[in-house]
Amino acid sequence: MRVKSGIPGLDEMIEGGFVKGHATLVCGSFGTGKSTFCMQFLAAGAKAGEAGLYITFEEDPEQLVEEGDAYGWDVSGLIKQNKLRVIKVAPQELINLVEAGFGQISGIMKTLDVKRIVVDSIALFDLLGKDDYERKRYVLDFVNWVKKHGCTAIITMDSVPGVETMPESGIAESAADGIIALYHPQENKKRTRALEVLKMRETCHANDLVEFEINKKGIVIKGGEKVCEKE
Repeated sequence: MRVKSGIPGLDEMIEGGFVKGHATLVCGSFGTGKSTFCMQFLAAGAKAGEAGLYITFEEDPEQLVEEGDAYGWDVSGLIKQNKLRVIKVAPQELINLVEAGFGQISGIMKTLDVKRIVVDSIALFDLLGKDDYERKRYVLDFVNWVKKHGCTAIITMDSVPGVETMPESGIAESAADGIIALYHPQENKKRTRALEVLKMRETCHANDLVEFEINKKGIVIKGGEKVCEKE
């Protein structure tokens, strides 16, 4: 079963949408549109009857809501209707949250019957564990916990500004079912935006780097390639 992304032009590139229950890593440097991508995904789902949860470790929830409203997604209204929730977990609380079996999040997911979840960003998991192996295990445990609840997830990761390649990451390779990279390169004193699907399990996906814009309605992909059309 496919889950519509809510990003105009993206579903055509990934065989109709994300695979239900999969976790997709969205990576990019500061200002590439990761938070916009995430909220657009959740708002579209909430309006289609799939409640969403946005977990942020750094961003201000009120600001995220205001930005969503500015795009016309009525995020504040969706929150009042219990179709969407935005929560912030302080870095120092993350360890307690993990060790307690994600109890706080579990309660919200059960109350709202959450079907879509965003984790922004995975970088804070670097605070956990004494070595790379243990940190990786924490991430895998978390992703598997999300999947156990039947949620389709977006997890963000920061990449190095100005480097238009996907950073090497054992976490990305082992935890993510899909990887989407957002770029914002500068050329001739002008910046453009581009998106690339690097990995998508169980999906015949486009391989081209495609241009996108962020307008008053959010992210819109220009000329997304339709692939693997069904007969």
